[in-house]
Amino acid sequence: MSDSYVKFQRRLDALTRKHKALAKGYTAVIGPDGLIELKPTAARESSALRFVFMAALCFVGIKGLTLALPGMLSYQESGVMQSEVRGAERADG
Repeated sequence: MSDSYVKFQRRLDALTRKHKALAKGYTAVIGPDGLIELKPTAARESSALRFVFMAALCFVGIKGLTLALPGMLSYQESGVMQSEVRGAERADG
């Protein structure tokens, strides 16, 4: 009796896994004999992770363009000018 129970439990676990996979998405395929079979679709990666990756890639790309186009020297000079302006603002305020 325990052997038949183990087999039943395995079939039940397999059916539960299949139902969970089908709940995430499936495609219906009609076989040559006319039987409609439901097959789970492959899992896709998270769109939130893709968004974070693309945002970081855009940031690095824009930062690289900012450094490459005018040159590193002018980029550093603009930072010095900005710090001087901030110092003047502190003196006024």
